[in-house]
Amino acid sequence: MADALSRWFQFRNEPTLFTTGTDEHGLKVQQAADKAGKPTDQFCDDVAATFQAMCASGDIRYDRFVRTTEPSHAVAVASMWRTLVENDYIYLGEHEAYYCISDETFLTEMQVDTRDDGQIVSKESGHPVELVKEQNYKFRLSKLQDKLLAWLDDHPDVVQPPSRYNECWPAAYHIVGKDILKFHAIYWPAFLLAAKLPLPRKIVAHAHWTVNGVKMSKSLGNVVTPDAIIEKVLGCSVYNTVIRCTTLAFLPQGNVPSGGDFSPDDLELIHRINDTVQQVQCHYERPDFALVTKTIMGLLYEVNRNFSKHEPWVVAKQLKTLAVDSEDAKVKRQLVDTTLLLSIEAVRVSALLLLPVVPSMSTGILNYLNVPTAERSFEFCQFGQSTFGPVANQKSNVKFVPFRKLE
Repeated sequence: MADALSRWFQFRNEPTLFTTGTDEHGLKVQQAADKAGKPTDQFCDDVAATFQAMCASGDIRYDRFVRTTEPSHAVAVASMWRTLVENDYIYLGEHEAYYCISDETFLTEMQVDTRDDGQIVSKESGHPVELVKEQNYKFRLSKLQDKLLAWLDDHPDVVQPPSRYNECWPAAYHIVGKDILKFHAIYWPAFLLAAKLPLPRKIVAHAHWTVNGVKMSKSLGNVVTPDAIIEKVLGCSVYNTVIRCTTLAFLPQGNVPSGGDFSPDDLELIHRINDTVQQVQCHYERPDFALVTKTIMGLLYEVNRNFSKHEPWVVAKQLKTLAVDSEDAKVKRQLVDTTLLLSIEAVRVSALLLLPVVPSMSTGILNYLNVPTAERSFEFCQFGQSTFGPVANQKSNVKFVPFRKLE
């Protein structure tokens, strides 16, 4: 999600800094290292390397991978701590509550359940919890209550989607899981206020993939990757549209036609293409990737319907029986050319808009159409904006296979 958002702003030619990393502190890390029979430092090195390899294999292009054990991170934390102490926001006190080691969070009685074997577990994750009482350094959140409430009132769209707002509440986008929204939408903004630092621009809370109502977790062994399913659904519709409108029967020389006089229906489809761009831009910046793909898919479905309605493959066969200069041949040729132009332009624009979400597939389509690299940014997301036409499709010598076949 963060990678797609970062790619979107890069696509818009806006300065972007995408950071991710590993949180390497806490009792859970120590216990996991002990279980693996490794020193904690070595265990953290191995885990960080695994996540970095995963990002590389998934073509996730972060700018900075931050580890909380890095010296630079320790310096930043120490500086923040000193600032909060100096401003009288830190004090020593006692705390008693249910604590989940796996989730690294305290839970209320409403957030836990008791299994048949008597073990108390988190309702959200199913992980065991225990009642703990300990001395802790605490943060005087009450001192900032009015400022936090005022900020939330003045910026009602800061938490996305809006349905997450009641769970908690020009800097950056924070992409977080819904289970840690409290920390990122209450505590972290409070720390920033206390330290007189800028507040986030948006906090995006994503849901969890679940299996039988339980959050997916490596420790529970119930993780299922959604990648193949997402790619299959997107790939089939895009692939179908590309292949149908660029077959050798239509474009034997690989030239995209210029079209002709557009009918009212043609102009409506052109408007649909350009309007889709504006809608998708809004969806990206909310950000709502489900609506991004749904809107683009809606355009492609409409283009497929238009293609089937005009049956250019039938008209192309009829053209072979007509005199080239006849009026009937000119009308039919214009129908075929316009249908192909509208379809190919819709595919080009859709591929550009999908670059942040499915970069490999989109790049394959754009390469197949021979869209110049210099024309693969947001400013070219309009009908007729690209000069790719004269050298499109098979003449590019690029075999277009968006995804492998799934069993």
